[in-house]
Amino acid sequence: MSDLVRWNPYDELARIRDEFNQVFAPFWTGRPWSGQMNRWIPSVDVKESAERIELSAEIPGVNPEDVDVTVSDDSVVIRGEVKQETIDNDSGYQRQERRYGSFQRTIPLPAAVKHEQTAIAYDNGILTLTIPKAEPGKTRSTRLKIGEGPHRLQ
Repeated sequence: MSDLVRWNPYDELARIRDEFNQVFAPFWTGRPWSGQMNRWIPSVDVKESAERIELSAEIPGVNPEDVDVTVSDDSVVIRGEVKQETIDNDSGYQRQERRYGSFQRTIPLPAAVKHEQTAIAYDNGILTLTIPKAEPGKTRSTRLKIGEGPHRLQ
């Protein structure tokens, strides 16, 4: 006579979970930027006052020359790239978790702004935009370069 084993539905759920983890593990482990599912976007803070909007974005390790900022009447687009250093096979790396690659983030603004009067600064990995508010009107945009022109914060 054979022994009967009581069926447990939770055992089936555990099996499905294990199979799911096995299939998707490459996207969650190893090099964080090895797949599209792990794309990094900068964290931002948007602060509004009566006269202006101030936006701060964390983009550590990004060379200011590799950042493209476009401000329109109702949004800010931040694009950039973190370039990977060339690594030789004798470097001794056991683990490499830093993020590399391109990023883009579009941040909607809570009010219409005077985009052509935007002040921009980049310090210690924090990009800061100070944008004066304006009356609503036609949507236009201005592309900014960090450290150039009259758009510099003092």
